[in-house]
Amino acid sequence: MRESRTQFKLLNLPIIVIQKVLSSMTGDELFDFSLCSKRFTGINLEISKAGQLVSVEGRNGFDWVISKEIWTSGYSYMKINGKQMKMMMSSGIWREMSTNTPEIDIRILVDHLKEIFRIPTQHVFFKADGISNFMDYIPLFSQCQSMFMIARSVSKEALESFKAQITVADGFFINYNEINPKFFVEE
Repeated sequence: MRESRTQFKLLNLPIIVIQKVLSSMTGDELFDFSLCSKRFTGINLEISKAGQLVSVEGRNGFDWVISKEIWTSGYSYMKINGKQMKMMMSSGIWREMSTNTPEIDIRILVDHLKEIFRIPTQHVFFKADGISNFMDYIPLFSQCQSMFMIARSVSKEALESFKAQITVADGFFINYNEINPKFFVEE
């Protein structure tokens, strides 16, 4: 027997039915459902020793703040790509994540967002000073629209290695100086 599939448009149901369906979902399911929108255009990253910010751009965009802050109440656990993470909803557009391994957890989050939305990393603001393992962040933004990096205490060798692993489409700045990467293609 041949199986036929039709689209089920949940949002066309009466509001009471929608509320019943949404109230039966777990926190993970609600999170994934909230991300099912084609209105989002890209991911912006801000990374420093103090913490990380992941922003999803679009008409109804939202932000994640990632820190090592230790919470004792008001949080819940959410599983993203198999990893359980400590989360807190600050408001409709702010979510916070507490972690001891930000370079790993931010990669899991960004990969998850890229997979769901099918959107690229757009703008990256990266303060590498004070981050001993700053090269571990490269997989997050190896390809991006623009890169602004502050790295005054990073060695020249490390900076050259960093530049060799990054592909930037528009503007690439290190310590306020524009880099003219050899990977720009003239059309």
